[in-house]
Amino acid sequence: MIEILILTHGNFGAELLKSAEMIIGNQQNITAFGLIPGMEPEKFAKAIQRKLDTIPDPSQCIILCDLFCGTPSNVSAMLSNDYDIECISGINMPMLIEACTMRLSLDRKTLVGNILKSGADGCKNIKEEFNAVKKDEI
Repeated sequence: MIEILILTHGNFGAELLKSAEMIIGNQQNITAFGLIPGMEPEKFAKAIQRKLDTIPDPSQCIILCDLFCGTPSNVSAMLSNDYDIECISGINMPMLIEACTMRLSLDRKTLVGNILKSGADGCKNIKEEFNAVKKDEI
């Protein structure tokens, strides 16, 4: 099973995981790390590194971050070279649900592609989408 680490500013990742579990049920092998105000990036990185050191095969890990070039993203980029892990920024609910539901059936590279597609496909102008449905019904 592919392990998932969620790296975000504050408690966003932990709360996003709780919300995803409301929809798809309890998830195993997912850990959320929040960078709290005043926390040194080195301390944040050390916590993630300790977790990666407990994973039997870190190459079967994907990190999902909130903001490209933010501290969580920068830490994941740094660690990705040492642990051969994939890192994706811009986490949203569709991405997390895709990662959770497809990680048993897809290899890491394919899963990364699916996660990116789900993230982009999940962004919609709701008003335009509903208006398009109404026009199709006419």
